[in-house]
Amino acid sequence: MKIVALIPARSGSKRLKNKNSKKLFGKPLITWTIKTALNVKEISKVFVSTNDKKIINICKKYDVQVPWKRPKKLCGDKVNTASIALHFLRWYEKRYSQPDAILLLQPTSPFRKKSSIIKAINTFKKNKNHAVVSFYLINKKNADLIFFKNTKTLTTAKKIKYDQTLKLNGSIYLTCPKNLKKYKSFFKPSIIPLIQNTSKESIDIDTYEDWNIAKKIK
Repeated sequence: MKIVALIPARSGSKRLKNKNSKKLFGKPLITWTIKTALNVKEISKVFVSTNDKKIINICKKYDVQVPWKRPKKLCGDKVNTASIALHFLRWYEKRYSQPDAILLLQPTSPFRKKSSIIKAINTFKKNKNHAVVSFYLINKKNADLIFFKNTKTLTTAKKIKYDQTLKLNGSIYLTCPKNLKKYKSFFKPSIIPLIQNTSKESIDIDTYEDWNIAKKIK
């Protein structure tokens, strides 16, 4: 199975300036994700989508590809990750062939574990028409009964609001190209939640408050 990983890392973040190249424990934030991805043998190749020259220079030190500078129209605050992934996928398929899966890893999740990525991949291999998306488990009650229906509700014995039990943590998104192109989303037609049980692994750094928390929990 050919799985390609994409790390989206634009410049211009407003809440935490230059966060993707900002050094966390002496290493640029993006390198945490790069190193973890490169250590997963199931990933065929790692790519970075960025408009940031500093990020491009960082990537040159590793076995990752930055095939182009991301177009300006895909660098705004309101551009979603699916649009970035589709832009990459169109380029990849023209140059190579269609991969079996695309794995999106945001650099704002520096503490995700290699084992979590491997678990996501193994889950996907058994359920190829479903996306696998990572969540943080807040309430463990009836956790073994959870089945994800859509982005707003979960089905257990009865419908409940998803944020009462699971919180989307932005760490791992894995889907097949066919569904990504058809639905332009990592959440359709259905997903299987990948549960990351620790707050450390689930931290998503978007603000100075998040950054300060990250510096304390290594």
